[in-house]
Amino acid sequence: MVSVDGARQSGIAVGMLRLQTTVAFAPLVLGIRQYQNRNYADAVLLLCTGTQQLDSVLGGQAALGDTAFRARQQALMKKVKEITDAAIREAKKAPDSPYQVWTPSIDGTFACPQ
Repeated sequence: MVSVDGARQSGIAVGMLRLQTTVAFAPLVLGIRQYQNRNYADAVLLLCTGTQQLDSVLGGQAALGDTAFRARQQALMKKVKEITDAAIREAKKAPDSPYQVWTPSIDGTFACPQ
């Protein structure tokens, strides 16, 4: 039998996990919006931050999740990576862009700074 304190702690843990996930999605949502509005330089920082935060949160959940969850997570992260790379490519086109110094890896993708 689970004690009231144990149930409360479990509920708090679930709530914290939901909050972390929501907080991780916020920069991604804002970054995608900036990308859609063609504010590529603004989108890059948000997308990179959101990717790192979401990867951190989902990485812990993936260990607990099932195969279908992990597949959805990988598909989501792949799409976000594609959008981030496209935003960086577009941001590099601006003459005064700090992203001009970023170079893609051998496979044509970019790595966000840590």
